[in-house]
Order: sequence, then C-alpha cells, then structure tokens
Amino acid sequence: MPQTDVSKDFGVGTALWFAVTDADAAHARMVTSGAEVVSPPQPGPFGRVFTVRDPDGYLLTFHQA
Repeated sequence: MPQTDVSKDFGVGTALWFAVTDADAAHARMVTSGAEVVSPPQPGPFGRVFTVRDPDGYLLTFHQA
C-alpha cells in the first residue's frame, strides 16, 4: 500500500458552507479574530459570499441567506 503524506493538501476536497444573515458582518468578525481570508465578500450564487481557511486548512464559505 502506498504511503500518503496526510499533511499535504489537508482539507482539499471538502466543501463546508454556512448560511449567515449578514455576510459583511460575519466577515468583519472573522477578520477581527485573525482568520485567513481566502476570498473577501462578493456577490455569489446564494447572495454575498466569502471564504476563510480554518487552522486545519479547511476552506469555510459563508453565504448570506
């Protein structure tokens, strides 16, 4: 069985989306708490949307609902 380096690309292939009532306010809270912003708030398929990377490398996308 081949060995896989699990530290490489950790979190790739997983999509986590969260609905929030105010994407800009949620983004501001994330920035204040030191989150790594991958994509700032912008118009998206479900309203305003932004993406951050969590400490484990997963991408978390928040959309205004």
